[in-house]
Amino acid sequence: MEINTILFSYILSFGLELLSLYYIYRIDGISISLFINFVIYYNLSLKNEFLNNIGLLFIFFILNILVFIVREFLVNFNVANYVRYFNLVSKFLVLFLLLLITIFMNYFNLFIPILYVVIFGFLGLFYYVFIQRLSYHKFLEVIKNKYKKVKVLDIKEEDLILLEERIKFNSNILPFNFIFLESVFLAILSVFMIIFDIFVELNIFVYLLIILFYFLFTIVIRYIYNKFLFELSYSFILSELREYLEKEKLREFEKEKEEILKENENLKKQLEAMFEFYSKIDVNYSLNEVYKKLHYSIEKSLSFSRLIIFLYEEEYNELVSVYGVNMGNKTLRYGVGDRAIGICVKERKPFVYLGGTITSNMAIFMDDRSFIACPSVISDKIVGVIYVASSYTKAFSQNDIDFLQVLTNQFGVFYLYYKEYSKTLDLAIKDGLTGLYTHRYFQELLNQELEKAKNYSYPLTLLMIDTDKFKQYNDTFGHPEGDKLLKNIANILTKNVRKNDYVCRYGGDEFAIILVNTKKQDAYYIAERIRQSYSVLKKGDIQVSASIGIASYPDDAITKDDLIKKADEALYEAKRSGRNRVVLA
Repeated sequence: MEINTILFSYILSFGLELLSLYYIYRIDGISISLFINFVIYYNLSLKNEFLNNIGLLFIFFILNILVFIVREFLVNFNVANYVRYFNLVSKFLVLFLLLLITIFMNYFNLFIPILYVVIFGFLGLFYYVFIQRLSYHKFLEVIKNKYKKVKVLDIKEEDLILLEERIKFNSNILPFNFIFLESVFLAILSVFMIIFDIFVELNIFVYLLIILFYFLFTIVIRYIYNKFLFELSYSFILSELREYLEKEKLREFEKEKEEILKENENLKKQLEAMFEFYSKIDVNYSLNEVYKKLHYSIEKSLSFSRLIIFLYEEEYNELVSVYGVNMGNKTLRYGVGDRAIGICVKERKPFVYLGGTITSNMAIFMDDRSFIACPSVISDKIVGVIYVASSYTKAFSQNDIDFLQVLTNQFGVFYLYYKEYSKTLDLAIKDGLTGLYTHRYFQELLNQELEKAKNYSYPLTLLMIDTDKFKQYNDTFGHPEGDKLLKNIANILTKNVRKNDYVCRYGGDEFAIILVNTKKQDAYYIAERIRQSYSVLKKGDIQVSASIGIASYPDDAITKDDLIKKADEALYEAKRSGRNRVVLA
């Protein structure tokens, strides 16, 4: 075969490939170049001219690949890059194998026409296996385009992706076996060419006729495949899609139902938590008990890693932490407008951050990936802020935010009520001059604490304190100075006992202290410390001092009245023996 014939055959084959690609709705076009390479290699091998033209054939091989690259990346538009690369690799591999096999058979004089046709048939089959996989993707694109025009179906992109998995290997839907008609025809044509070459010498016109005949026949096959078979499959796939979408809608409905039930369950928990907090809070609780109840109510409904309760100090215009979970022992202070808690008060609405890879600079701690800061503002009066945080992103829902805001407002209302109630209660149970508990309330406290001591088997000690020379002080300096003295004594007594102990004004210049869970010997040291602290109570020539009597449960008495009697007797013993001393019962 002459060089002009080879060149003309290549140009014709590439032209037909590009033409088929442009006008036929296929991503791979019609691979004429595979057949023309076989024709050229076969003809040159048959005439023992292959090895003489091997350099030129390698050049044509490279040109073949370059034209194929142009075809894939310039003409073959609207195709994903992975498809282009797949086409390129498969085409290169098949053509290169064909060239190497032909070189090998010519070099060792092993060229046998029938064997060469069989090898070419296997390579063609291998190539079309690749094409079959790519055709599947194109088929789905065609189906998608058709379905988009069907108004009765509301098909989303994700629905089509899921559908692919269902129909992927269904031979009734994807009859790709028909594509092998091309490779079968190519093998038959190759055998026919060999038989024809035995009797008649092939020339360029015969080659051109073979190429055109192959091209036209393949177009017919492709037309039948693309139109007729696709249309046959279309109605079947449409019914599959309808069934699929109905099941998807059912699954979506079940999913929505589960979400609604879950939301209802969360809402039920939140309502129960709010009711429990609002109904079970007792005005007799200490504030710390109220904080714990609030903590428990929030914990029942929200999953969090940190909880902090802030109260507003009007004097300093600051929010100060009074209770916390996972916040350490340090008291936190923020001004209005600082961080999330200050901004939520300033703007009178919750500040919410649902997280990201970087912690918000509005968070209190670095590991707070999600947080809610809810303000408690009652009648334009700032009460405080509840801050809830999680170490996870998107840890809270809108329901959680609404629930926390309602609970925060409940807490604010109760806190204001508690403060007013405490003021009223203080007027009833505390002495107006010294701020200490009254004699009447002392009787109730001693009775309650004695019962606790009996139930939990711990000691209880009572100090009875009388102010020496108080009458002389009062007569000398007047009643206003006497009142100041009583206030100073109250401060001394309060500073020298613990928070869980009770300091009471028993009457006039006489005081009583209930020391909880304290042995008599330990109470003696406390009484001595108090007595020595009276040394600062001096004016003019009058030095005020303290006489103290001590009695303890269960060592000295087991009833309230006996305990008071024993402590009182010890007090009078102290006064009789010279005053300014401590006497044990």
